[in-house]
Amino acid sequence: MSADKFDQTSRYSGIAITQRAGPDGVMVRYLRRRFIPEPVAPEIGAHRVSEGDRIDRIAAATLGTAAFWWRIADTNRAFDPTELTATLGRRLRIAAEPPPPVPEPEPDPAPETGPDPEGGGV
Repeated sequence: MSADKFDQTSRYSGIAITQRAGPDGVMVRYLRRRFIPEPVAPEIGAHRVSEGDRIDRIAAATLGTAAFWWRIADTNRAFDPTELTATLGRRLRIAAEPPPPVPEPEPDPAPETGPDPEGGGV
């Protein structure tokens, strides 16, 4: 399944939607895990963190919209975006484009069952 329900500006754009049966047999749809990608886009600028900075405001000022806060987090390899503004004076890289999503490895298929080598059945 595709994740085309998400706008191209979303950090979830391009992340596959999949489904799995719960213990009760009900199918549950969910997004596959999103890994922080390696930054590959050229740096277009930087921001030095100062008192009162917030990542959404930095994104609005540097990238044109607060919705791109996640691009700054990805470019700076931050899992928790609040860590980006926790240290005054920290230099934040601002990249031209968001890094491409890192695909999650496909799960191993369920093992096939066969006859029990001891002769006890399946």
